[in-house]
Amino acid sequence: MIKTFINILLIVAFICLAAVITMLFMAEARFGAAERFVSGYLWKDAGKSMEDAARIDPYDSRYPAGLGEMLFTQAGYKDNQTPLLQQAEKYYLHAVALNPRCAEYFTKLGQIYISLFVDEQKAVSKGQHGRYIDKAFENFKKAIENDPNGFNIAYTVGYSGLSVWMRLNESEKAIVVDRLKYSLKQKPWYSGYVYPRLLQETGNTKLLESITPDIEAKQWVSPEKIGDLKRGVLQGAASDIVSKSGWQGASADGGSIYENGSMYWSGTIYGAMLFPKGNVLIKVEASGSPADGVYPYMLVSLDGKRIGSAYIDNPEFKEYVFTANTDGGIKVLGITFTNDGGNDKEDRNLFVGNAHITKK
Repeated sequence: MIKTFINILLIVAFICLAAVITMLFMAEARFGAAERFVSGYLWKDAGKSMEDAARIDPYDSRYPAGLGEMLFTQAGYKDNQTPLLQQAEKYYLHAVALNPRCAEYFTKLGQIYISLFVDEQKAVSKGQHGRYIDKAFENFKKAIENDPNGFNIAYTVGYSGLSVWMRLNESEKAIVVDRLKYSLKQKPWYSGYVYPRLLQETGNTKLLESITPDIEAKQWVSPEKIGDLKRGVLQGAASDIVSKSGWQGASADGGSIYENGSMYWSGTIYGAMLFPKGNVLIKVEASGSPADGVYPYMLVSLDGKRIGSAYIDNPEFKEYVFTANTDGGIKVLGITFTNDGGNDKEDRNLFVGNAHITKK
């Protein structure tokens, strides 16, 4: 009798487990269909499929988040975005309640509140503006707490914050700057997106330097290249000058070689020089061509360590002066162009002329 009862319990448990697995599979299938509908901009079908998935499995945070993301995307195609953004907010709040450790959900809520701020700034009171900004950064802070090392979170927080820069307080601006700097430390080539937007929104060229990561980041400077140049220069043949034609280097992806100091792509050029011992002035000629109102940004390094930077906002060659204290001998001067970019009519480029050393 007991054995029969146990067998019945096992059968019932198996049936329940099978039912749960089947339901989860159905929910996942509906969610997959919804994602395909979204990719084809079939919003109505996508919404129905996502609602089905959320109804079948109400405990999976991905489903309300998917609905929120779909509505947020749709809002971008509307003149009046507020109704869709408010619905997206509701679904992401549900997703956060189900999974409060997901940094992405908090980041998206922050973006939604910023979008609400932008969309409603002419229709609501100034007090409402502040509420949206406050709520955006409350969620951004939670996202950073949950994922302090994530590139996507950092970049999204920083880049989104730039769109409302003039309405931020000092604490909020500090978060934006910190996350942008962290993003560029991870992926320096994103400067092509960040620098133009930063200058457009803030008009502050000094902020370029504040978000630029240390030149030691090996994405920009090659220790191998520096070593090769040093070994290839005889002490007696070294000079305190690098001529325009003497620069060596290639684009950051290694696909294009620079000639005569003309930097048409982000990357680094190098020149070996003979330095005296002590404090010196390093004078570098440079000019730049802008795109979208943004000129090139130049980092200067010595043996791979950053010694200065400059925003090259002049189409004619101009001398830029940097200081260093060295133990003398052959060292490699590096010039890094970080924010290549352009449009149909303009191309942002950096042109480097002669460089020379004088004793300070």
